[in-house]
Order: sequence, then C-alpha cells, then structure tokens
Amino acid sequence: MMFAHSTLEQHKFKRGKFTTPFNDAFGDKLQLSSWGSERLPEYLWIGLILKKHGRSKGLQKCYWILKKLHDALPNINFPTISNIFTLEDVNQQLFWEFVEHVSGQESLSPLTLIYTYRNYPIFNKIFQTSLAYKEQIASIESVLKDAYYHQTEFATDIRFVVLYFELMQGRTHAPKDILDEICKYPSLEHSDEQMRSIRPLIRSMEIARGNISDSETDKSNLTLFWKMVSEMSDCELYTINYEAP
Repeated sequence: MMFAHSTLEQHKFKRGKFTTPFNDAFGDKLQLSSWGSERLPEYLWIGLILKKHGRSKGLQKCYWILKKLHDALPNINFPTISNIFTLEDVNQQLFWEFVEHVSGQESLSPLTLIYTYRNYPIFNKIFQTSLAYKEQIASIESVLKDAYYHQTEFATDIRFVVLYFELMQGRTHAPKDILDEICKYPSLEHSDEQMRSIRPLIRSMEIARGNISDSETDKSNLTLFWKMVSEMSDCELYTINYEAP
C-alpha cells in the first residue's frame, strides 16, 4: 500500500461527499469501522503494556514484542489478540512467554478475566496472578477510558504501534518523507510542536490501512469482550443539574 499526497482537484464527488483518489481506488471495499468499539478491544493488550510501563518504555517494549511476532510469523496480518489466539499452541506459548518476559506477568493479567482458562488455557496460565480483582478491572477500564476516543494521545500511541507493525510486515508503504515523520513519533513528547502534524498522520494511515481489510476484527471476540466487560463493570449514574431560571 502506498500513501501519497493529493490535491483538491484530484478528489471525486460521490454520493454527496468528496473522495480522495486513494480511497476511490478501493471502491466498495473501503468500509469504515469504529476504533473504540471494534478495533480497540483487539489491541487492548498493547494499551495495557503502555499503561504499565509508561509511554517511552512501553513503546520500546512493544517494539521488541512485535518484532518477535514479526520474526516468528511474518505472514500474520494484524497484531490483534484474536489473531494471536489462532496460532498453533507451541507458537502461542512461545509468544506469550516472551511478552511475559519483556513486560511482566501483571501487565496482561487483567485480560485473564475476559479470556478465561476454560477457553484460553495458554494465555490464562501465563498471566494469571494474585492481583486483586478490582485492580484488574480498574486497569481495563483505564485503558478503555483513555483510548476509546480515537484522537486521544493514548489512542494514537496504540495506533502507532499497530501501524508500525504493518510497516514492519511490509504490508504498508509510504514515501520516505512520511516514513521519516513516523519514525520520529516514539522519541518525541506529545507536547512537541512537531507532533501536531505527526499525530494526524499516524491516525489517518492507521485507519486507512485498517479499513481495507475484513480480517482485522473477530466478531466472536468482540462479542465476548463486551459481554465480559459489561458484566464486570459497575453502572455509573450521571446526572445533570439545571439551575432554576
């Protein structure tokens, strides 16, 4: 996939909206998907690692982990948790053990509440800890809260990791000047002025790359994820106070 800049004159007006030449090339194959409700659950494991170790160390650890995944399985399409769960037992065991070695057992232990031993014995056994139930729930809720909206800094960090894996796999290509901008991302603080242009670049490339594939999300995994999250989460009451006129 090659990303390039286009002028307004090159856009096409279709069905009441302007379409870029890049998007038009895919025709009906391009399907919009929700970051928060559909893609984030697949990448929550990445978010948990970033939360545990902080942005700088977390991005570095994610690089090591995804390089391991790339080296072992160069043909895997996306670093989704449902994709990893489909690996043969021996490969899955080696991968999750490496994640545990790099990130620590408690990093992904909250997900054992969702991916239980009965259906996910390898993952559950590796990351099962004595961490308190409420702490595990709080970790999941924290990632969902900070990353659900696709334009938050934390969501963009997760999306950078996903996009970088795509570049690593050779499935996504971009001009050198754009790649140079992307490669700056881990070393810059979000307060850096350059990030004002790099963050939108990351988001646009990640969503364009994700939307041309039907294999990024597993519907059965999404159903399980939101079912378990809804059962373990307390309902919160929100009220609005109106002042008397």
